[in-house]
Amino acid sequence: MLRGDYKPLGALLAWGALVVAFGLCWSLASLLIFGSRHKGSWGDLHTELEAMRKERADAITT
Repeated sequence: MLRGDYKPLGALLAWGALVVAFGLCWSLASLLIFGSRHKGSWGDLHTELEAMRKERADAITT
């Protein structure tokens, strides 16, 4: 086996970690944008999100 700077497993793990980090940052940014566009208090936002979650959960189960 040749020696060199190319280490396939390490490269795959690094790319996987970068993709996961990118996904986490993307979701955090979308949540921040969604929250900043909301008019009203944080309690109202929480109530709206809970209602949306319950509607989606009911749609899945029925």
